[in-house]
Amino acid sequence: MNKLKRAAAELGIQLSSFQLDQFWKYQQLIEEFNQYSSLTSIKPGQIWRELFLNSLLIITVVDLLSNKTLVDIGTGAGIPALPLKIALPSLNITLVESQKRKQFFLKEVIAKLNLRQVQLLPDRAETVGRLKKYRENFDLAISRAVADLPVVLEYSLPLVKIGGKVIIQTSGKSSLKIAKASKISQLLGGEALETKEICLKGKVQQVIVASKSRHTDSGFPRRVGLPQKKPLSVPLEEKHEK
Repeated sequence: MNKLKRAAAELGIQLSSFQLDQFWKYQQLIEEFNQYSSLTSIKPGQIWRELFLNSLLIITVVDLLSNKTLVDIGTGAGIPALPLKIALPSLNITLVESQKRKQFFLKEVIAKLNLRQVQLLPDRAETVGRLKKYRENFDLAISRAVADLPVVLEYSLPLVKIGGKVIIQTSGKSSLKIAKASKISQLLGGEALETKEICLKGKVQQVIVASKSRHTDSGFPRRVGLPQKKPLSVPLEEKHEK
């Protein structure tokens, strides 16, 4: 984990020996689980960078010390929420994951790393977003772009309180797709999307941020399966030449 320690330090993140040991145990659990059930396609030698370090990049985008309640939509192997929890133990994390095999893995990680203030919701994002207990309850919603931007926004914005943010990590989207998704964000109570790029060791990572300024209409998220089957679409304003 020395590579992770050095790379994190370049981001201004200091990891203790205890935290590095947690990351090591986390990686071992991922590798072990991958032997009998596909959890990630990332090769063992790249887990520290592609899963752990890329998750920690979020710390450079948003103030996680002030925004302490965080929900991770479609978290899968716990990415990016659990690396953030290891780096910032005071975070209150909620993991939303509907697949049973991934739920089992997450329970193992939470138990073996002895993580506190981590809640696992074994359900679909559409269902969680309609529950009064969770709706507009979180400071932050994060996701690794588990679906197209309009879908992720419909999953996430209903869960975030006014003044909160949605953070989406993505490998890169065209300006046209981001402009269209900005309209969806505004429909769901958010602001136009901001795109932030972080360069680390010559590799550029893109993070998309949607700030929430209004309550989300009670009609969203739509029923289970519909956001992905029929993503929201709002036409861009056409420009007319004089």
